[in-house]
Amino acid sequence: MSKAGVGKRWIPFGLWLLVLWAGWEMTPRTVRIYHQWWQTRTEVAQQEQEYQTLLREQVELRAQLQRVSTPLGMEALARERGWLMPGEVPLQTQPIEESALEPSNP
Repeated sequence: MSKAGVGKRWIPFGLWLLVLWAGWEMTPRTVRIYHQWWQTRTEVAQQEQEYQTLLREQVELRAQLQRVSTPLGMEALARERGWLMPGEVPLQTQPIEESALEPSNP
């Protein structure tokens, strides 16, 4: 076998070594890029969920604002908070005694 034939046999082996070496060198970078992509994807999903929550809250607040923008709505909100109109007396209840709950024997 000639020297030229021996050299041609080593070229594919050298190319495979080059490919393996390049893959080995690029692996950490590829892992880092994939990890960054995964973190970004997770953050985007969290941000989207927070955005949807804020949109629902905005709809509820707009409905509440529309409700209290009328005089009846303002009065209803004030009564929910325990406010009274001038001259009104709050309803007071007395606790029921247990002896009043027992049936009386004739």
